[in-house]
Amino acid sequence: MPGLRREEVALLAGVSTDYYARLEQGCPINPSPAVVEALCRALGLDVAGRAHWTLTGSGTEHERQRRHDRAQEQ
Repeated sequence: MPGLRREEVALLAGVSTDYYARLEQGCPINPSPAVVEALCRALGLDVAGRAHWTLTGSGTEHERQRRHDRAQEQ
């Protein structure tokens, strides 16, 4: 089964193709939780795929702050 083109993912997620391309390229962008959720839905990610966003630092600001706080406590 062929994958979605960049333009198709962007359209399904409700973001511009340019914005999605910059995310793919690893540009220092901080997508909102709503954008992350929309991309997860557009890509059909399962629980493990959604967790990947958090592990790569693309989770919500609250999640990032919680990880930072835990690291400071250790």
